[in-house]
Amino acid sequence: MAAAVVFLLFARHLSKNPAWVEDRKAQQINSGTLDEDATYPTTKQLRLAAYFFAACCLGLSFKFDQGQSTTDLVAVINSQKSSQQQIEQAENKLLKRHFKTLSGVPFELSRAIEGALHHPDSFKPYETRYVKRANGIAVTVKYRAKNAVGAIVTEYIEANLAWDGTVREMSTGAALP
Repeated sequence: MAAAVVFLLFARHLSKNPAWVEDRKAQQINSGTLDEDATYPTTKQLRLAAYFFAACCLGLSFKFDQGQSTTDLVAVINSQKSSQQQIEQAENKLLKRHFKTLSGVPFELSRAIEGALHHPDSFKPYETRYVKRANGIAVTVKYRAKNAVGAIVTEYIEANLAWDGTVREMSTGAALP
């Protein structure tokens, strides 16, 4: 989504400043970094390319963002009318959604852990485990971070998350070697 915004802003810049491409080309030719005889894209071609890439980025973001909202999935889990298969499918979708981050730690839990640390920017998770429970997800995260003295320590946090990803409770301890 962010890439699409960047491409759209670039296309807007090109339409408001059509001479920008020619000015940049002239600067680079004068400085000797571009060849005068080479062909370069026009402002219109660059603007169309920017719109094309923005559309591609938006299409990809919509493709990967399809499906039910978190609220709808939680409602399916909590509903008395849902079959066991529907509940399992909703739970699996929510698990994929919560654990698809780069670090493997759900976003809300990561924010809560960083908020409890003396040096939040030093938080480096290296192992995340979870177990599905009837009322949410039990998560254990082993991580390295700097303590109050500045030494890097290895610890773990056990947390209980609601199905919507909010942290219900959290406890900490030193990790075993």
